[in-house]
Amino acid sequence: MILTALGLAATTAPLALSAASPDAILVNSDAVAAIAPATVQASAKAPPSAQEPAPEPGARTDFPFEAQGLGGAVGPVYHLSRWTEDWSYLRDKSKRKDPFDPLKFVPLDPEGNTYITFSNEMRPRINVMSNPGLIPGSPRQDQLLMRIFAGADLHVGDHFRAYGELASSLVGGNNVQKSKTSGYVKNDLFVQQLFVDAHTQIGSADVGVRVGRQDFLDGPPVIISNQENADIHVTFDGVRGWITGKRVRASLFDFDYVTVGTGAFDDPTDHSRHLRGVTASVMLTPPGGKGDPQIFFDPFLWQYTNRAASYGGVTGHERRETYGTRLWGSGGPISFDWTALKQSGRFDGRDIDATMVFTKQLVQLSSKGWKPQIGFHADLASGGGAFGDGTLGTANFLVGSVPYWSWSVSFGMSNFKALAPMVNLQPTKKLKVQMEYEMLWRDDVHDAIYQSSGLPYARTQNSTDAHTANLLRANISYAINPHLTWTTRLEYVDAKGGLTQAGYGDSMFAGTWLQFRF
Repeated sequence: MILTALGLAATTAPLALSAASPDAILVNSDAVAAIAPATVQASAKAPPSAQEPAPEPGARTDFPFEAQGLGGAVGPVYHLSRWTEDWSYLRDKSKRKDPFDPLKFVPLDPEGNTYITFSNEMRPRINVMSNPGLIPGSPRQDQLLMRIFAGADLHVGDHFRAYGELASSLVGGNNVQKSKTSGYVKNDLFVQQLFVDAHTQIGSADVGVRVGRQDFLDGPPVIISNQENADIHVTFDGVRGWITGKRVRASLFDFDYVTVGTGAFDDPTDHSRHLRGVTASVMLTPPGGKGDPQIFFDPFLWQYTNRAASYGGVTGHERRETYGTRLWGSGGPISFDWTALKQSGRFDGRDIDATMVFTKQLVQLSSKGWKPQIGFHADLASGGGAFGDGTLGTANFLVGSVPYWSWSVSFGMSNFKALAPMVNLQPTKKLKVQMEYEMLWRDDVHDAIYQSSGLPYARTQNSTDAHTANLLRANISYAINPHLTWTTRLEYVDAKGGLTQAGYGDSMFAGTWLQFRF
């Protein structure tokens, strides 16, 4: 209740092909994320005020924070995982420059070795979508959404911590059937995170373990995310251990999913779905200063199991191994993010053989003026066999960031090919604009076109055209101040033969929101 009160005071799985993805539910929940980072952001170590990046736990080693699998920054001050922020420098009261600084370091002993950091986020949002579900003539959907997060981070000395985070979300509007709304959109009160962790130094390495309900962002962002687009984040119950050295790190995890209800505290562990594995990262370039090349090689091996997965109308047990690599980083004006992976295993007695490849590359044409960047992303997620009885080739995108391909979350990352030229501009220090023209095709014309929920668009397995759609997309963000950001997303879906042959059509999406954090 204390955390909820803080949230109010501030106003003065989700698995593909098996259960609806939270990103998929935020728009068109009744009819049917952020862009993956390609650059390494510089980490400040000792800011004089909250208007600069808070120092980070990565400072315990030379391994860059952005490559530690903790989610990275979401602006000049805060991080996607709020527990990764380190506000201990506010022990010195002379450095408290921001009105919220007294809540970022609350000492519980005279020396300040035991202290609490409070955090809060509020996001009112409006979504408008024509022809929801890509169904021509269907009534326009207007969603009015509100989410509140409130967290408390207890530090006991230099080696122990406990973190708790509550979340609540509301939904209303036109053509929104609340009785069918998911707990990722409408949720009275959700224990989004609640864990304890401990860490120590062994030589030059930081070694630790974290136990409890926690978010997990250690992997290529296109397939491992907390699905920030939805009101409620994807989190897991389980354990994660890590070792982070100067040039190499690794983490080992074993998680159950969480069943998300719509009431208060009705979110038990889902033992029917499980994710375990190991992710590592190697710094291929020597540590350098700002602007120096930084390139990372991240191998990974994960296993996912689901007792009630569904493909082609058949429900059965799925065991899927995902193994691959990510090569990413930046050097000079060039940044890139490449991931390739294979999936094997068994579904309902059938073999699984799927492939996914994601490539993104950008070139900054100038560091002055509007700082233009141009580039493209080209992607593949295999399909095939979902509506047959042989080998299953349909890729499972785990907990990927669906908005990477569609702001309106109209399409899932299974059985598709994508090519998207893009342009990024920064007209002012606070204003950023991203634009792209994306073309989508099916990988296997005999498999369906998939929604972001992982479910197939009805009848598309019988259409004969591989071309799915062309999407014109724009993302505009403005940092009003260190605490408040305004974002607007626009997308037009131009349906092509693969969809139109099955009776689907075009759609227009617009979403806008304010995001407040302290």
